[in-house]
Amino acid sequence: MKRNLALATVAAAAMLCGSASATITLTPGVFGSQFGVHADNGLDQTGNTVFGTVGIGGSRVTFTSTDTLFLNGQGEAIIDANPLHNLTVTFAQTNTFSQATFDIEAITNGVFDLSVNGGAATFANTALSGNGANKFVLSGTNGETFNSLAFTFTPAVDDLKQFRLQPGAGAQIPEPATWAMMLVGVGGVGAVLRSKRRRRKLALA
Repeated sequence: MKRNLALATVAAAAMLCGSASATITLTPGVFGSQFGVHADNGLDQTGNTVFGTVGIGGSRVTFTSTDTLFLNGQGEAIIDANPLHNLTVTFAQTNTFSQATFDIEAITNGVFDLSVNGGAATFANTALSGNGANKFVLSGTNGETFNSLAFTFTPAVDDLKQFRLQPGAGAQIPEPATWAMMLVGVGGVGAVLRSKRRRRKLALA
């Protein structure tokens, strides 16, 4: 029974850890959406943190970087820097968006890394072409949602633009700390079952 319980615990852990990235995909492509991100209040902004909104006057999207950002106030947001090494995007309206599309304007051939929800899903060394547009779609294939995206560009790029979102009905992809808590919970259940089994043996003795 102990061996079966241990195997069940390991299987549960593998299932939980594996599902974090298995149901999120990053593919070349683009989609149109009424949920394009625009500069907050339609105003130009500059700084290490700038703000957009989903659609016109919708929920807030925050862009942060170690670089000085410039966000244009007209049309869909262009998140620009001179150049852009990294960018973190967070959404005030949580557990809502299960698809995002964006266009990375690369200066030369390079790669980028993307971390979703604090590392719950990661994509490393995705190639960028230096001829300009690099359009991608990030999708929760089972309706999972994402609340934060962290980009690192190697080498730095010109800008990120055409950032659009689509809402979904799924659950948020948990952050790594949440997975750890769930695994601790699985281990706790195993410990309780073992304790009960020992008590039964003592009672029979």
